[in-house]
Amino acid sequence: MKEKKTDTKFTILFNHDDPVHVQAADVLNRQPQRGKAHYIAQAIVHFEKLGGSSDAQHPAQIDEQLIETIARKMVQEMQMTGVGGLPVPVGQVGNQSETFNISNVSDDDLMKSMSEDEMKNVMDALDMFRRK
Repeated sequence: MKEKKTDTKFTILFNHDDPVHVQAADVLNRQPQRGKAHYIAQAIVHFEKLGGSSDAQHPAQIDEQLIETIARKMVQEMQMTGVGGLPVPVGQVGNQSETFNISNVSDDDLMKSMSEDEMKNVMDALDMFRRK
């Protein structure tokens, strides 16, 4: 292997079949025109300070049931507080309400009660979990 002309010059080709590489490329593409090198340098130094161990060989498994449970709990909390335009559950009087079980609400009812922006935010969050 021949010696490098410049120690600080690199060419990187990410693997488009590797979700981690695709995610990294997306992050780099959002950096300012002359900011990629600084971003990469900061990331490498931070990574090394944390011990430099990579779990890229064993990516974390996504627990879809856990994600669904968290999403349902968030919607339930939004509904109980009247946040996000979700309908307040039947039986609520002032700050007191009957126990509300989100599993009794159909997905269609939840989707109909959400605004376009709220639905987009939920879908974006789920998409991010799927990519990992």
